[in-house]
Amino acid sequence: MRVAGALLILCLVAIVALHHGKVAVGLNGILWSAAVIARTAGTFGLDLISLRAIATVQEQGRDIGPIAARYRSVLFRIWAVCISVVLLICFVIAFWSSEVATVLLICLIACAASGMQRLWYVHMIASGRIHLAQSIESVGLPLLAIVGALLTSGAGVAALLISQAVAYLITGIAFWLLSPGRGAVPAKDHRIIWRAVSTNFFASAFTAIAVRAPIFFVGATSAASAGAYEIAQRVQSAGSLGVTAVSTSVLPVLARTAKSARRRTMGLQLAGMGVLACLMPATLLMGLLLIGEDRARGILGDEYGDVWLPTTILMVAALVNASTSCISNLLAVSSLESSFLATSALQLCVLLATLAWLQDASPLSASIAVLVSEAVRSLGLVVAFIVKYQPLESPHGISNEKMSMNELD
Repeated sequence: MRVAGALLILCLVAIVALHHGKVAVGLNGILWSAAVIARTAGTFGLDLISLRAIATVQEQGRDIGPIAARYRSVLFRIWAVCISVVLLICFVIAFWSSEVATVLLICLIACAASGMQRLWYVHMIASGRIHLAQSIESVGLPLLAIVGALLTSGAGVAALLISQAVAYLITGIAFWLLSPGRGAVPAKDHRIIWRAVSTNFFASAFTAIAVRAPIFFVGATSAASAGAYEIAQRVQSAGSLGVTAVSTSVLPVLARTAKSARRRTMGLQLAGMGVLACLMPATLLMGLLLIGEDRARGILGDEYGDVWLPTTILMVAALVNASTSCISNLLAVSSLESSFLATSALQLCVLLATLAWLQDASPLSASIAVLVSEAVRSLGLVVAFIVKYQPLESPHGISNEKMSMNELD
């Protein structure tokens, strides 16, 4: 499923490049990057925290519908406020530039749909419908985007961007219709731990920005350069699909096993997950090395001949990320949100510092900055796991927090 999704993503880039041009590739890449950031940060931390509650409900043999509905209703209200504010901003900007207001409105549609569907996606994973959820996200979304790109061929960049936002909107509606608890009454007596939610939100946002923001940095100087970087980023995204498949599908497992698994047992599980996550980026990296820069230039032509090296560097970054991708999820679902936040903030700071040090808004510099920041983040995650992780409960089912308080008594 993920392999098919990777191929469809690469096909989307090729179709946009052939039918719309390099500038359109860059602008479409900026839209998708904003939507990907929203996918990670647009749940405002509710996705990871809700999995803890769902894991507890499943252990008790109860229906997860009311809990899922509770988190969904909260996310709806948050996005209603965000959409109202952005619509007001668009209205004000329209007096100055209708084009900017239009682009902002298109991004709002894509980001809102992307952010909300992430919550429904993880709830479908928790309910056991893994293949259906991955089919919609990995195949349905890029397939709709390809259809939109073909239908808007020759109609201009604005039409292309609208078609991509519509693709996100359609998949968002599909997730909403299929998500567990759609008709259930929200469990209003369930208490949401907002401190943990906000910590996970900022941690997820920092990581997403660190991975996707470089295209904004490159695009600020040249949309054509953003197009070149978008091609490299899309190949990296194809490699990261395997990472996403493993890290997301094991989220419910981590939420349950974090309660009792000791550090050694959990470390072995994370190592196995890391190996699985590395398979796809390692395969694509090997393919890039076999093709080589000269052959890639011959295939893509002089216009895109300079993307091989940034693509290869980004694929190494994807491989580094894959090796520790599940640790961040473990920290988020095992009451170690502060460690998750610290590593994400460090990653973003390293990225910005590297970009400032390189002083070059080229695709190559952006890819180097991403690689350095990913390496620092992975190291930080490993250190956080070794130093901070402990089971939430003792083997006898007693909370470790309660045990430590008893010892003090």
